[in-house]
Amino acid sequence: MCWFKSPISKIGYFHFGETDKADPVRSLQRSLEQEQRTRGDQAFAGALIVLPEAFNIKGDYFESVQPDPSVEASVRKISKNLGVCFVVGLIDRSKSDRPGYSRACLIDGSKAETLTYKADRDGSPNYVTHACWDRPLRHRGVFIVSLICHDAADDTPRPRRLDELSRLMAAWQEKKERHRRLLAQMTTHPPPVRVALCIPGRMNEIMSERLAKHWLELCSGSYVIIANGTAGSNSVICHGELLICSEMSTNSVVALPWCDLD
Repeated sequence: MCWFKSPISKIGYFHFGETDKADPVRSLQRSLEQEQRTRGDQAFAGALIVLPEAFNIKGDYFESVQPDPSVEASVRKISKNLGVCFVVGLIDRSKSDRPGYSRACLIDGSKAETLTYKADRDGSPNYVTHACWDRPLRHRGVFIVSLICHDAADDTPRPRRLDELSRLMAAWQEKKERHRRLLAQMTTHPPPVRVALCIPGRMNEIMSERLAKHWLELCSGSYVIIANGTAGSNSVICHGELLICSEMSTNSVVALPWCDLD
């Protein structure tokens, strides 16, 4: 059986916590190689690994930077070589003067599918918001759902001015409805189908552990994976009573088999 036809057997994240953001692919490769030296060449075969938000921005996420198309091509190559499936946050290149959209993409060898677009603003000049759009899919035995960073948060609006209240409340209600739609799909896939919520992030103010536990309370049998691209919050895997957290200020790849999580 070819690797790309076999069921997903592991889930994990790449935590991109170091301050140097000049070459995300090189940082990912170094972390993969380090883990392979410990666990062997097949450490990532059959794995679903979540990569951070805006992974193709080389540099400071909050400074205007053109997305680098070579990053997506490199992620595809790594996927094919290692037999790993990625959910990665990418910024689309725009043909106009405006920045592109922020999306989460499933990459598995030659296969690439957009799972979601980011609707919330976070202050980065590198993307424009997109209307709520989600397309979860069943892939290699796992029902994969994705939301990007702030889009997954259940934060109550805190307007700085009174005239902002109605707009923020409307956006909050739309987000709540979006979450309800996704949860309705997540809860219609009982075992043996596993449900994985994949959240590429650049979290500083959002605490990833609390966010993962929040989603697990809503869909108790799911697996929540958050891959963070800053040193401000952990990357996590959460399932049942198990919560696995990265260190904040280092780079690391974690991929664990189902038997270590159930």
